[in-house]
Amino acid sequence: MLRTFRAGASLLLALVLAAPATAQSDVTTFIRGGRLLLEPGREPEPGSVLVKNGRIIAVGENVKAPKDARVVDATGRIVAPAFVDAGNLGLIDPASSRAGPTGSGDRVVDMIDFLGARSRRQLLKAGVGVVYLDLPPVGRALKGPTGAVVLVDPEATGLPIVEEAAGVTFRIGSSGSLSSVTARSASLRNINTAISAAESRRKAFKKYEKAYAEYEKKLEAWKKKKKTGKPGKSEKTPEKKPDVKKKPTGEKPSPGRRSPTKRPDDWDKLTREEKINWLRKNMRRRRPSPVGATSPSSSKSGDRPQPPDKPKLDPGSDAVLGILDGKAPLRVEAHWKEDILAVLGIAKAKKVRCVLLGASEAWRCIDEIKEVGAMVVLGPAQRFGGNRLDALRARSDVARLLAEADVPIAFMTAGAVGYRYDCAPLLAALAVSEGLSEADALRALTTGAAKIMGMEKHLGRLATGHRAAVQILTGRPFDPETSVDRMVIGDRVIDVAEGTR
Repeated sequence: MLRTFRAGASLLLALVLAAPATAQSDVTTFIRGGRLLLEPGREPEPGSVLVKNGRIIAVGENVKAPKDARVVDATGRIVAPAFVDAGNLGLIDPASSRAGPTGSGDRVVDMIDFLGARSRRQLLKAGVGVVYLDLPPVGRALKGPTGAVVLVDPEATGLPIVEEAAGVTFRIGSSGSLSSVTARSASLRNINTAISAAESRRKAFKKYEKAYAEYEKKLEAWKKKKKTGKPGKSEKTPEKKPDVKKKPTGEKPSPGRRSPTKRPDDWDKLTREEKINWLRKNMRRRRPSPVGATSPSSSKSGDRPQPPDKPKLDPGSDAVLGILDGKAPLRVEAHWKEDILAVLGIAKAKKVRCVLLGASEAWRCIDEIKEVGAMVVLGPAQRFGGNRLDALRARSDVARLLAEADVPIAFMTAGAVGYRYDCAPLLAALAVSEGLSEADALRALTTGAAKIMGMEKHLGRLATGHRAAVQILTGRPFDPETSVDRMVIGDRVIDVAEGTR
């Protein structure tokens, strides 16, 4: 991973969530004169794009610019959706004081390293406008979501976040050059343990919801009784009993009341075992708690029903629960065939969406991947200067093999040593040189990546309602002579070479 730096004091993270348009500045941008690349494999066609408050509100040939719109002339250019890096560790600050079990947990948004404007502009220069920031929870207790989808903006105080809790990522084995069988087995156990904890969490919530529904019924009955003044069947006024004379001193107290327990007179004569048995039997009676006793608060409020205790906060289990509920996919970095099959087995048993990261030996189990409906995010096949056993049986044409089998794919830089953090388009171009079609490569960098991240309704296309992440190219994607002229990220128009307007 490229060595990062910070200029001056640490910058604060500005959370720009997917807020309504009314909460943003009223900015309108009109991109005209270009040819629109609306779908991978489709010929570019004349048209315009209208962006307002960071979202695309109109696309097509007959779109007209409002009077107050900022006009971006794209004559002679191709207008295409920005590329998406489906897994990038290059923007994570490894020295973050808020990272790990002693800090805020695994919330990746707390570990974003902003780099500098120039470094972020390098991403835009490569056409990358959207990044999935990833933090595999290796060797640490899971404390929350480990992924976030962000837009790349070199002038913003922080990276604008599209989705803060995008999901959870696991890794099979260790991150070093060697990965033992023990480490791999432990990784699989961690996944199963996290899922089991999330299932227990779900049961606890169901139990709480049931108890809360009963509480609401009792509360309604209590309010009705208090309003009418009529006691319920079980609360009839008891008949007045005749006065009972006070029992003389020396008699045993009633079962409901207990007098202080005193040691027997022959205490000093008892053996050690007899003393212990007496203490075990009598000391428990010092704090009687009769069944059905009410707390002082409930008695003061007229036996008002009390709500059940809500399950305690558990961000880690809640994040995994989102996987089980289908809100996010199970993302696992796995390379060997045996590990991939193990992950697919978990996904099939739990009926969850699955995303395989790396998947160096995916070509050995394509049928099994298709059967489960898993998706694959491909990274650099081999680290420069490394000795990764994971990549020993990798194939350079694995992207082509997966695409031909209709397995959804995307590319990630993954922060690999020796690779730039803006090299996702380069990986796609290398895959094209190994037989992957340009249409499939473009799909993997746009709509395919958005689908894998669960953001297909917000990113990856020039479509109404989508986030504005647009690149203006001097030619066709993957053409060696093509370069990025400008980028439109949200409300900003960024000249990659000069600056921001």
